[in-house]
Amino acid sequence: MDDFRWICVMVLFTGLVESQVPPNLSCYSPRPFSPSCIDKYAAFPGHLNCEYGPFSGRPLHTNDTGTYFVMETSIHVEQAQIAYLHNKIRARVSPTASDMTKLKENSGLGSTAERFARRCTADSTWYQRAMPGGFLVGQNHLYSNTALTWTDVIRKWESENTTFVYGSTGNNPSLVGNYTQIVSSETSSVGCGSAQCSGFYLYICLYAPMLDPVRINKPYKKSNKSCDDCPGKCNGTLCDYGGLICLSGSKLNMTTFRCDCVSTVRPGTYNDSVCFLNCINNTDSDPDCSGSLIGTCGKNIDTMFRCPWMCNVCPYSDRNWNPILISKMPWEKGLPDCTTTPPPTTTTTTTTTTATTLTASTSRVTQTSAGHSFATSPAIPAIAGSSVATRHNSNAQLQNGGIAVAFASELYIGCTIIMMLNRFTS
Repeated sequence: MDDFRWICVMVLFTGLVESQVPPNLSCYSPRPFSPSCIDKYAAFPGHLNCEYGPFSGRPLHTNDTGTYFVMETSIHVEQAQIAYLHNKIRARVSPTASDMTKLKENSGLGSTAERFARRCTADSTWYQRAMPGGFLVGQNHLYSNTALTWTDVIRKWESENTTFVYGSTGNNPSLVGNYTQIVSSETSSVGCGSAQCSGFYLYICLYAPMLDPVRINKPYKKSNKSCDDCPGKCNGTLCDYGGLICLSGSKLNMTTFRCDCVSTVRPGTYNDSVCFLNCINNTDSDPDCSGSLIGTCGKNIDTMFRCPWMCNVCPYSDRNWNPILISKMPWEKGLPDCTTTPPPTTTTTTTTTTATTLTASTSRVTQTSAGHSFATSPAIPAIAGSSVATRHNSNAQLQNGGIAVAFASELYIGCTIIMMLNRFTS
């Protein structure tokens, strides 16, 4: 029992997880159990939670005085400060917003952002960051060759508002994507993480739900008066719903204080006030799932919510699915068993910029209010990037790698359950 507990602790601490089984194998070999590579992530080929580690970046936590810390209580304070900095920006948008929600810090997103940063690359797509059965996650990132505070980082992203023009069709996602994600009215939670890598620092913030790319020109609804859409939930100039996250592609209804679920699925698929997923009947009812949406799970941000069975979200992401199962994935079914166990496959991550990771042009800003400098060397410039991009992108890119978000509790749930079973049966 003690040996098992330490194995779990080592897996959770170091991020050593087995790689996703590629879909082109000629035989089947069960993957070892991992608390992060549970079925719902293994069902997405190339999912980062099933990527083999360890990661080279060192976790980095700092407050706005430049003091570094590792205490858990201080990390919670750090995340709350990050949310506060975001809300200051959201509260003063111009033109005024009628539906701007107040962001809530999310420790799960924060721990995941730190894990992403420890990879020492921010390359990812919206599909790769998806939380199956939950939501799509937006990302802002910044590379720097000097250590920065979160005030520095977020101020850098906010500076894109000098380029952004509300309602214009000429906004370039690579130049305004970070700012528009920060002021997306549909986003309700944020969590950030950073890492010291070899010769540079990487800062990442994750947002749930992400800004729909089609709304980049109008990331919120403008009005002559703040909170026009939420008179009963107004907190200053922000609509305060306590960080409520609408799941499964649903939208917040500011009148009922509930989430309006996707309606084209079979009745009962999405339930409760936040639209939890229930995988029923083994098939999708939306006729487009057997027509125009075929092959678009990684291209259209709505498809996985309209067609959860076609996109392998079901049955693995059902909230009643056993988290300690090691199931055959669809591409593994029918394969003969391997006679020998192959070594773990490692996923090689490149830093090639794709259509869904748009890097903003390098800018040099010296001596910010926190005393840090964005002045950079040509080798590692302070470059901000956003994952806001076009609604459709190359399916080939999506099949070659993946990142998805899991709340911190899901990294522990597998080991916790097994240890409890061992405890009660020993």
